[in-house]
Amino acid sequence: ELSDAQKLRIYEIQTKTVKDQGARLSAAETELAELRAAKEEAAKPTVEDSAKAFYANPAQMIKDALAEAIAPLNVFKDRFEGDAELQKVKKGLMVNPVFAQHLANPEFSSIIDELVAEGTKQGAKVSEGMVEAAIKHTIGSIVTGDVVLSPVKGSETTVEVGKETGREDTFIPPYLAPSSPPHKKTVEGKQYRDLTENEERLRKERNMSKEDYLNWLEVDAADVIDSKIGIPAKKAGDK
Repeated sequence: ELSDAQKLRIYEIQTKTVKDQGARLSAAETELAELRAAKEEAAKPTVEDSAKAFYANPAQMIKDALAEAIAPLNVFKDRFEGDAELQKVKKGLMVNPVFAQHLANPEFSSIIDELVAEGTKQGAKVSEGMVEAAIKHTIGSIVTGDVVLSPVKGSETTVEVGKETGREDTFIPPYLAPSSPPHKKTVEGKQYRDLTENEERLRKERNMSKEDYLNWLEVDAADVIDSKIGIPAKKAGDK
């Protein structure tokens, strides 16, 4: 069995060997990089060679130079068109109330943008099917708990201690935006549009209110003569 001193000596030798091998490998890599750079530099055409190539086929040289110059613009154009198409598709999918609720959350919408961007990097084009699949995938991830979104401002249910709120306590998932309350006029009754200039003149001639006139316009043509809309009710004792 080796003594501690012998073990230490072997360890020192092995360590030195590893260091020497690392230094030689690093030097070889540096030399290889220098040789590669020198080869690439030598392969570059000289000014004379470039001039000869230009005069030999000037149209192709100009075409290549233009293609290289506008390449970044084409990348920007493709990205811009892809983003515009994505927003268009998302807007169309908002007719689905479930999708609309989720897409109203900026964090959810951002995840969809990232998923679609990954798809386009792999050569896929933005389409309704792609976006819908991304939405369904993300909703599923939320349900399973793989994705946790921050609460949307205004979606939390708050209760003031010691006071009755006077409303039914409804739980809203933190990743869904709250629905807008119904319009006051919708709750109170029928809404009436504004009259046109010609309609206003006819209303005054018939001495009718705006509401009666609009209701009268909705009466079937066969019932107009017998319609009582706008006609004051007879008082008791009138003949």
